[in-house]
Amino acid sequence: RHNFDPECEKAFVEHIHLELASSYHAWSMWAFYARDCKAAVGMTRLCEWASHVSAQRARRMAAYVLTRGGHVDYKEIPAPKKQGWDNFEDAFSHCVANKKRILTSLQSIYQ
Repeated sequence: RHNFDPECEKAFVEHIHLELASSYHAWSMWAFYARDCKAAVGMTRLCEWASHVSAQRARRMAAYVLTRGGHVDYKEIPAPKKQGWDNFEDAFSHCVANKKRILTSLQSIYQ
């Protein structure tokens, strides 16, 4: 263990879970907009990219925790509460709310 405070480790692990859940939610949005009847190529690409980026951030944070001698305990990722959107504005407001949760988590780690 390399001078890694357990509270800090816990905050990092919680943030990793948030990032993984964010990736899962973005992937569900991708699946919704990738259907043939939606024809929303731009939104499909955006959701796929967002899912990839969130998963990548989770991997990087997990690698950091492991490098510091910590341990990452994984838990179940809940299914997205919403799996269909009426319009793009509804989808984007869902994304913004999710990103606010992630930013709040990052700010708590920093403090």
